[in-house]
Amino acid sequence: MREDLRSGTAVAVRLAGGAPLRDALVVADPGDWLALDAGVREVAWHRSQLLPEWEHTAPLPADLTHLGEARLALALCHREGRIREAAVRRSARHPALLPLIVIRCADWAEPVRERAQKLLRQALDAGTAVDLAPLILRVGHRDRGTFGIELLEEVLGRAPRGRLAVLFAHPDRTVRRFAYRLAVEHRLLCPAELAHAAARDQDTVVQDLCATAALTSLRDAEGAYDKVLTPLLTARSPRTRAARGPARPASPRCGERDDPSRRSRSSATAPPWYVPAPGTWCGSTETIRRPGTESGVRHRTTPGCRPVRSSGWPSAETARTPVCCGRCSHIRRPGCEHGR
Repeated sequence: MREDLRSGTAVAVRLAGGAPLRDALVVADPGDWLALDAGVREVAWHRSQLLPEWEHTAPLPADLTHLGEARLALALCHREGRIREAAVRRSARHPALLPLIVIRCADWAEPVRERAQKLLRQALDAGTAVDLAPLILRVGHRDRGTFGIELLEEVLGRAPRGRLAVLFAHPDRTVRRFAYRLAVEHRLLCPAELAHAAARDQDTVVQDLCATAALTSLRDAEGAYDKVLTPLLTARSPRTRAARGPARPASPRCGERDDPSRRSRSSATAPPWYVPAPGTWCGSTETIRRPGTESGVRHRTTPGCRPVRSSGWPSAETARTPVCCGRCSHIRRPGCEHGR
């Protein structure tokens, strides 16, 4: 925080000296705008007069009418509310100052806040909304910041899909979460696109949101099971592979697509068709087969258990019983003597 204040104070000094706005800070970085807003009001305590550093060299005039873009940016962040309000009225001619208008929409002074909100509603369109989305979402965490998020949802909700798609690949995960949530609410993505997004994105919130939405949407999209289940079941994230939805158990090919080894890693209890072969020793490699099929899956169990004494296949209820001693595999075997 102190580093941000120092950088914001340095930017304020450069702007007071006449430096262009684009040369003084990175206009695409919301952090630079927030640092400038705080740095303009930072008092230089080492001075005899307790004023911000930039005011000792180039204070603002009483009349803000003829201020340029750089000096008007200082006025928008000024410590006095009347100066901020006057600066907001004169900012309509300077689109480059719109990020500071976004910040003023959460101002603690009501006259400043209301005037800034009115100006932002007039100026915000689909193009500027995409550019300002990271800053609006960061300001939205403040006490009076909900207006910007609501306006952003309204503008992007009626914008072409291509505008919102730009935010799907944004490096800020907060922006991606907002974009995918809006896409799910407005049904802008098909189930297959949601499944691929869940498998591709590294953020767990996006993974859960898109995977759940994709599985839920399968009820309304017949014939899309392969396109949805394949990317979900082959995703790197275990959260995505273990995603559950009302449509997944009803899938006609769900059993064929399930990988038993994946399901045993992602679930505390085994599926009903996990049946151990009789007469096998724990610690050996045994075959787990699905009833009614000839093929089996090789599975290694935990060493240290007595041999199974059952002469036939245990019931499905016995096979689903949780482990009794912590040394057996996920499937409790009849005749296990651990813990006795």
